[in-house]
Amino acid sequence: MPRVTMTTSPADQFLCFYCGEWRPQAESSDEHIVPECMGGSRNVTLTDRVCKECNGFMGKNVDAHLCRDWFIQRERSKLKIKNKGKQPPWFLSRLVWHRPEAVHVYVLPAGTWLFRITGTPDGQPRMMIRVHSPDPAEADEARRTWARDFSDCRVLPDPAGMSDYEVALLSDFKATTSAQMEFRFEIKLDAWNRGLAKIGLGLACLTFGNEYVLTEEANMLRAFARENDAIKRQTIPLRGTGGYAWDAEPRITQLWEVGEGQHLLLLLAVGSGVLFVWNIFGQWETTVAVALTDKFNDRLADNLGLAWLVDARAKKTTGPMSPARLPLKGAGK
Repeated sequence: MPRVTMTTSPADQFLCFYCGEWRPQAESSDEHIVPECMGGSRNVTLTDRVCKECNGFMGKNVDAHLCRDWFIQRERSKLKIKNKGKQPPWFLSRLVWHRPEAVHVYVLPAGTWLFRITGTPDGQPRMMIRVHSPDPAEADEARRTWARDFSDCRVLPDPAGMSDYEVALLSDFKATTSAQMEFRFEIKLDAWNRGLAKIGLGLACLTFGNEYVLTEEANMLRAFARENDAIKRQTIPLRGTGGYAWDAEPRITQLWEVGEGQHLLLLLAVGSGVLFVWNIFGQWETTVAVALTDKFNDRLADNLGLAWLVDARAKKTTGPMSPARLPLKGAGK
């Protein structure tokens, strides 16, 4: 069926941000454009212009992976930011050893280490838990975290018995961790890039309305966010940059101050287009083009841009506002 191109709403229907289709009002649902785990609150970036099907898809395939990103979980742990009453384990890095299986290391706030092993022959992850204190409360916390976040893992050693493979795996693990351990620091940008496309699309649709929802740029962003095949995603020609380090140049936050535990989200007029920029916890920055012509520039404050500040700890979003209202870095100091 060809896409309906009208921008005025039919009776009792709305245009879904994430699929670009007209939907009955009964199919609308409340969507956090900025996920709750990042500090998105039920105020500025909440919308009902998303259908239930898209809301469920984005929550499972985009938001969940973004919220489990090592950097976001680490910063939440450091700042004691909870989501739904739970504080995440702190992902440390990947353990280097001679076997082909991957060992990812997590540290709980109390100091307990969790080692999650993937790439096993049967596909089931294994986990080793190392408690560095005799305090029974720490052991209980480790078990609760395993049950909550790593219930797909089989914990070794298992007093009920282990296979020959598990005995060898555990023996090699003990030998590796009894010596000086070597870690490899890894960053996986895939979850970030899908999150960037989804949040940028949502804020652009929220700002520019139905006319933007039906643009080719919006179609490209939603195609990227909705594509579960990583190889196919690479063929979608999004324009932008990913994963700037905290000391990379240039960066938006070299101009504007971002407080501890805050994210800065912006729609900026750049040349004849509009960029979406996010800076996470004032340290990592990513951009993507959301419009390639100046058609929407006049809807931005002072034809310059719109900014949102997300306080992750307070779960409060301020904005949209002109970037001119943001505190300049170094001003008054």
